[in-house]
Amino acid sequence: MERHIDILEKQEQMLRFDHFTHKDILDLGLFMVDRAQRLGTCVSVAVRTAEGAAVFQHLPDGTGKNNENWMRRKANTVLMMDCSSLRAAYNLERYHETLEDHGLSHADYALCGGGFPARLKDGTLVGVVTVSNLYHIADHEFVTQSLREYLNCPECPEYPYTIPE
Repeated sequence: MERHIDILEKQEQMLRFDHFTHKDILDLGLFMVDRAQRLGTCVSVAVRTAEGAAVFQHLPDGTGKNNENWMRRKANTVLMMDCSSLRAAYNLERYHETLEDHGLSHADYALCGGGFPARLKDGTLVGVVTVSNLYHIADHEFVTQSLREYLNCPECPEYPYTIPE
């Protein structure tokens, strides 16, 4: 588990923005939608500000309110735990803690992959990128692979994803 957490931390340190305006959010969201279409992947995408406002959201055919709810919960987790939703899940597991131990509810938070912090180069949290509709680790990888390409950061490590049986 520690090796996985180390990779997630490195991804969060490397995948950072020079600026994160509403125009940047729109460009990123459209890039991710286009990438999903190129890959033939059906995935919902939302990009929010650090205040939680959904500046960009796309729910393709085959997705809907349930995906929107998952993205909201993943974004809440990123904003509350100050890390990717997958790393938050591993951190709580590592310390044998639950959401309830932190006064949080499963109705508003999700301990799974698919939510990723948008930070400036100086570390300031400025937003959240979320996706939904794949296996949760594949959701995480879709976000980070998209950011690696969008931010031109090929040296960023990949998460060791294995397709579940």
